[in-house]
Amino acid sequence: MLDKLKNQELSIFEIMGMAFSVFKENILSFFAIALIIGIPINFIFAFVSSKFEAVTMSVDFVNMLKNAQLIENFISTGKFKDVMLCETVLLILNGLFYPLITLAVAHMTEDILEGRKADIKKSILAAFEKGPVLIPAAILYQIIIWGGFMLFVIPALVFTVWFYFYKYAIILDNETPVESLRLSRNISRGNFARVAVSLLALYILEYALAGVFSNIFMSFGINVSMKFISSCIKNLIDTFFWCASAMLYLNLKYVKSK
Repeated sequence: MLDKLKNQELSIFEIMGMAFSVFKENILSFFAIALIIGIPINFIFAFVSSKFEAVTMSVDFVNMLKNAQLIENFISTGKFKDVMLCETVLLILNGLFYPLITLAVAHMTEDILEGRKADIKKSILAAFEKGPVLIPAAILYQIIIWGGFMLFVIPALVFTVWFYFYKYAIILDNETPVESLRLSRNISRGNFARVAVSLLALYILEYALAGVFSNIFMSFGINVSMKFISSCIKNLIDTFFWCASAMLYLNLKYVKSK
């Protein structure tokens, strides 16, 4: 399987087929990674997002922006501080902690492709060891994407495609924060349409599948427990797509280097 990734350019559907073979044979190991790392993160996420919704639900932001007194009340009552604190925590979780699951899944995927036994502990430790590299890289990535949105939507979409693989460059090629972004861009250069279509296909399928399960659990009520369960289920589903993304990265890198 690794030889095929190294020696020929594969479509995203071929890669997903290969990823499914790897995934189904090691599904419990992938799920274990998602749960071990994800459970504490999802618990915090569920609590903070519920707090955020509780604070913002009673605020009419449209009318508030038109009324200085309402803005003053919003700030003086502590709601502004609560909103900013919740936003900061959610940003940290999404930008810095959830990617740890991605790193561990990618590490395990490469091990399996190279004929090594899936080792949950080894992959999780490898992901956490890359934390000091991941944090500045994730911050740089977010700054670049935000800068793209400030330049309107199209630059942000281009930057998202260019730099999407920085996490995989960190864990699979031991790159530094800056070099991981540069390697991701170099891999995407000359393959922009293929990479963009591949990532879009993965996103649509992941969003659709995760959305189905999320709606099922949320139908029982939007509360901390349901948010927690829904987030854990999403992590389990995402492990397949992170496995496929790791294989896409390897295929792009090997073909590019030929």
